[in-house]
Amino acid sequence: MIEAPASGDSGTAGSARGLPPALSYAVVAPEISEESPVVERRLSAKPGRDPFLRNDTLYAAADDIVRILSPGAQVTLSNREILVNGRAIALRGIEQQGAVYVPVKTFARHFRAYTLVNDVDGSATIWPHDALVYWKKHGPAAAPVLQEAAAEGLIPRQ
Repeated sequence: MIEAPASGDSGTAGSARGLPPALSYAVVAPEISEESPVVERRLSAKPGRDPFLRNDTLYAAADDIVRILSPGAQVTLSNREILVNGRAIALRGIEQQGAVYVPVKTFARHFRAYTLVNDVDGSATIWPHDALVYWKKHGPAAAPVLQEAAAEGLIPRQ
């Protein structure tokens, strides 16, 4: 079991500035820009529940993430196992500050979402499945996010 970091410790040297890694998500918003209708929005976490890095893995509160991936879904922790709407998924979580924290990339993949991780600072952008499908239809076929999502089996290659 991966333990949560001590208060203020994100487990990486890059976080010495005291800033948590950024977590954002892609959303289809043609009303904002017709030229680039998929935009990035910062995921708002409840106060005191910032994402953190541990062993180079980004963790965030599951209920903050599930709001964008499956609105209305309930996430709980039972014997360190994550339950989504009462159904177990093959993922272990940690409880900290009254929230269930999950590894972002693995949790998002459960919802067929791709997580683009910045290897320099550990920040990440979650691409929900609907944004991937839209971008596959309307964006450049060679876009790295589409190639990587297809390699993970989240969208068809063709």
